[in-house]
Parts: sequence; C-alpha cells; structure tokens
Amino acid sequence: MALSKRNQVEQKPKRAKIVPSEDALNYVCIASDDEPAAKPKKELKPAPAPAPAPAPVKEEPKKAPAKETVEEQDERAQEEELANEEDPVEELETVEDVKVEEPVTLKQSMAVARHNVGHKSKIGKKFCADYLEEKYKQNAETNRRENFTSTGLPLADTHYAINDKKKKCFVYVYDLEETSMLLINSDDKLADELNHKHGNVHKSAFPKSKDQWYSVALDDSYTEEEVQDILDRCYKGAGGRDADELSLKESLALAKTVKSAHTMTKKAICDYLAGKYGDEVEINTRENYTSTGLPLADTHYVKDAKGKSVCFVYVYETDGSMMLLIKANHDFAKALKESHENVHKSAFPKAKEPWNMVLLDDSFSNEEVHKLLDDVLALNR
Repeated sequence: MALSKRNQVEQKPKRAKIVPSEDALNYVCIASDDEPAAKPKKELKPAPAPAPAPAPVKEEPKKAPAKETVEEQDERAQEEELANEEDPVEELETVEDVKVEEPVTLKQSMAVARHNVGHKSKIGKKFCADYLEEKYKQNAETNRRENFTSTGLPLADTHYAINDKKKKCFVYVYDLEETSMLLINSDDKLADELNHKHGNVHKSAFPKSKDQWYSVALDDSYTEEEVQDILDRCYKGAGGRDADELSLKESLALAKTVKSAHTMTKKAICDYLAGKYGDEVEINTRENYTSTGLPLADTHYVKDAKGKSVCFVYVYETDGSMMLLIKANHDFAKALKESHENVHKSAFPKAKEPWNMVLLDDSFSNEEVHKLLDDVLALNR
C-alpha cells in the first residue's frame, strides 16, 4: 500500500530524557523504549581547590653602606681627581706654562714637580711622617700609604692635626718615583715666602676646600729644617698642639684631680691686683660657672707699650682648685716648672703668643702667687 505524502516524511528520533541521578552532581542520559540507551556521560569531577598562595618571603632589611672614614674619603677623592682630569699634562714643557695666579689641577702640580727631576730632594714621605710622629705624638695623626693605588695612580700620605678629638688635614705628601711634592693647607704668607725663595709653588685646585691649598715641588734647594718648618706652620695653622700642650678641657680635668689646702681664691687675686696696681690694670670678676654649668674665668688686662689692653691672666676656681692661664713665653714656664710640677703648655686661648697653665697646688705660697702675677704682668707691658 502506498504511503501518503505525509507518511513519506522521515520520522525524527525521539529525544532522550535526562533524569538526574542520585548524585546531584552527575547526570545519566536514559533513552526511550524505542531507542537504545545513550552512552552515559563521564562524571564531572569537582574543580581542584586552588593551591595555597606561597607565603611572602620576608626581605631582610638592607644594610646601610659602611660610612667612609675621613682617610678613605681622601683616598677616593685623589683617585677620582686624577682619573677624571684630562691627560695633556705632557704639554707643560716649562714651569712658566702654569700661571701662578690660577689654581692648578693635581696632575699639573705633579707635572711641575717632575719638571725638576734633575734636582730631586731626598726629603719625602718617610721623613715627614717620622718627624710629625716624633714631635707631636698623639696630637698628630699620620697616615702612611703606598706610593700608588692599585690602578697605578699616585697616592699621598695624609696627615692631620688633632685638637679636642677634632682633626683637620694640613698636608698631603707625594713620592712620585722621581721626586716629591707637598700639598699644604697654608696662608698666602707662607706660600709667598716659599715661592720667592724656591719657586714652583702654586695655588692648588685640589683638594676642593674652603681653605686655600698650595702645591710645593720639593727639590734639592730645600733643607730638612725648612721642610720641618713648613710642616710645623701648617700643623699649627690647622689647630695642632704640641705633644705636651693641654686643651682647656684637659687642663680643667687635671685641676679636678689635684686637691690642695691652698687659701688663694679669685677674690684674693682681684684684691691683690687692685690694691697694688690700681687703674693700671682692668679687672673682670665673674661667677665660677656659666648658666649652663661650664667653668668661667676672671680675666685681667694691662696696657702694653702701645697703650693697647692685653689680657695677661685667666683665673679659674673650680671645686676647690685654683688654676691660672698665664700669657708668658715657654722659657718662663720652663723655669717655673723647675719649682712647680703642675705647669703645662696651654692650647687655650688660641693666639700667636704662648700661653701656659699653672695649677695653684700646695707647692705655691701666697707670696709666690703674687710674684707670679707680678712677673706675668710685667712681661705683657
């Protein structure tokens, strides 16, 4: 029997029913009775739990770079100065090529020093360091270095004046294979003296400092005594002290350790000077201590030959001890020390004239104190 047109249409298969299984997370396809069952789908596995985040790495605090010492700073500055300068120092055929009024570079200074290689001085690094150590002892810090850095650049010994734990560089000493050279922290007066007598002294652009530095090419026209004098003057100019010279702090500390039954006081000294000299002296009386607790001295003045008021004595009274700072030459102090042990050179006040510290211990009678004041006053008239 022929099929109708409608029956000729291909019959579509029945859709499978999807029934949830007992496991709510998994599904199985079930076919109708007319068709074979569809293949079950694979079970859906739950997504794996995310891996725990790694624990943050605790960074160790970075160590601050070690602070350079003053000596290391000097060494680095020398290397940088020479490494960064241009090289045409060979063009300096004569010393006159360097203008005296213009600061010269470190390389130019060395070229000038090498110009007189035929007159090389025997005075160099070792001589300077030995002299300073022997004369000034703990009051000078000497730094002996090799003649050249690891990269072949010239390297100086650097020497410092120490005063109350503060230090200041006053000279660089170079040995340059053929000759020697100083860089000195100096005033114009010393530089002019040296240039007039020896030549080859120039303002230096190194080190970079508020102070003026000069390069001094050492040749055989310099004697050992002259080089020692240069070192002494530069050392003093930087605030350096003699080996047996005491600062004010050191003097006061020593005074506290020396107890005596002496009856002399600030007032007694004022009364003596006023009674004997009247208007010839200017007397300044003060408290024993400042408002901040620092020792404070009476200061007394006399007119010198030009009519100028000159301080000749500081008088300290601290914790029962009496101390004088007297303006007197060191020969006077040396003679005084033969009879009284506690007499020392003083680094205070900072002045060109020598000052000395005198502790009024039991070795002084009142009459000897009066004579001491008379003598010092006379020295400053």
